[in-house]
Amino acid sequence: MEHKERTEIRAEVAAKVLFLADRVCCVCRQYRKSVQIHHIDEDPANGQQDNLAVLCLECHRETQIRGGFDRKLDAHQILLYRDDWYRIVDLRRHGTDAPAQVMPPNDQDASAKVVEVLFEKKRIHLRYLQLTEKDEEHRYSFDADYPQITPEESIASAETNLSITAFVTRELQRFRFWALETSSYKAETQRERPNLVSNWDDLSISHRVGLFTERLLTLEFEITSYGAGAAHPNHNTSTLNFLLNPSLQFELADLFHRKSGYLDVISKFCVSDLHARLPPELKANYSGEGDNWIKRGAGPESSNFQKFLLVKGGVRFFFDPYSVGSYAEGRHEVLVPISVIGSLVRQPFQELLK
Repeated sequence: MEHKERTEIRAEVAAKVLFLADRVCCVCRQYRKSVQIHHIDEDPANGQQDNLAVLCLECHRETQIRGGFDRKLDAHQILLYRDDWYRIVDLRRHGTDAPAQVMPPNDQDASAKVVEVLFEKKRIHLRYLQLTEKDEEHRYSFDADYPQITPEESIASAETNLSITAFVTRELQRFRFWALETSSYKAETQRERPNLVSNWDDLSISHRVGLFTERLLTLEFEITSYGAGAAHPNHNTSTLNFLLNPSLQFELADLFHRKSGYLDVISKFCVSDLHARLPPELKANYSGEGDNWIKRGAGPESSNFQKFLLVKGGVRFFFDPYSVGSYAEGRHEVLVPISVIGSLVRQPFQELLK
């Protein structure tokens, strides 16, 4: 076994990592537990901030699993848990008046600017709200952050805010119902295996803003759920698209002329794009069943394209794990530009996309 030299983490880096995580394990998220800083790539000499995460002792043990049937808490999972927990901590720390940020065009630039728009001759912006719930008896927790238009002085703003709140509340109700249904199972397994640290149900919802203008608000919600005893968390996407003047929560079919064949056009572009972006080592595997996987998941069926956002220059589609590829490949995104679908788009959306 190769020996790796341990390098002490610089004090200022350790302090920053602990601050971002609120000195709480990013996986189990239970306060008042002893924590340590984990090297995500398991190289103790790599003390860069991006390679570090705060874990409790129990969750850290899960990173050391070797063999057997238990699923190791690996680097990919830790990164997802850590980044999601950082967002939640930041929202709690800055309160309900923290303004929402708009997703940058390349989805990579962390310096996205806060947007304030002029709506009906009044300036409005987005602010964060957070909904949390934790039940020790039934072993479940729920965290969600979501935006609201403020000030809420118009019918369009009020209706949009109600729709967003209803979406988050509905997700909480469904999760709570399911968590309570499995309460007796979790209690029984807890008695039989008191050291089982994954005997907990958790749901986390975070959001990003695609567009926020005087006419449009488009939102992406990333939903991460973990069921007690599961091998890995599940990741799903939901999207909400709103016209603000006049007020309308619209679906994909609302964008296009009837009988325009828009699904065929979108499907053809997405299938081609998904194939082109496959890494070389996977392309060989997508000549048979893998090829059918993409063609099924991005085929010309309306159910394949329900997760979309209007963004600057086109429509972005999201394909969750297992829809066009394996879980390990993660989520795929395809931007269909206005140059491809422009002639099929109805007014007023055509002008808005431009």
